[in-house]
Amino acid sequence: MRKYKIGFDMDKVLTDFDKAYKQQWKETQQFPQAGARFFDELDLLFSNEIANIEYVKKLSLLGHDVRIITAPSIPNINCWTGKAVWIQRYFGQEFLKKVVMTYDKAIASRYVDILVDDSTKNGQLAFGDGLITYGSEKYPDMKSVFDQINEWSKEDKIFNR
Repeated sequence: MRKYKIGFDMDKVLTDFDKAYKQQWKETQQFPQAGARFFDELDLLFSNEIANIEYVKKLSLLGHDVRIITAPSIPNINCWTGKAVWIQRYFGQEFLKKVVMTYDKAIASRYVDILVDDSTKNGQLAFGDGLITYGSEKYPDMKSVFDQINEWSKEDKIFNR
């Protein structure tokens, strides 16, 4: 079984970004993610009543090297700290060493085999067939992502870039 380096996006993959955005959106503040505490207070995102981070932790227990690859909110310099606070709360301080914050996620394709992300607009396509588009028809929830990674691991799949 092949063990992969797997990067997970944070917003809309591990966290319920949309819920927080809708709750905090106002006519006067059209970028709620620019608020100082927006990111560190994000709720967990769930698939089939299981928090998505639990699937990430299971993959780690299976021997995969899991990381978070997340884009900063450009209008909010505080997002770097907020995201770090959230990650530390749910994964522990040591895990902060395994975080990549970059707007251009293609940079991370040198460091991980697989990227699980809800978007394809910030360099994610550089991962080639190692990109899992979370929330798509093929990968509607984290269980389908988990199952796919396990299948690839058993097949000893190598990804094309």
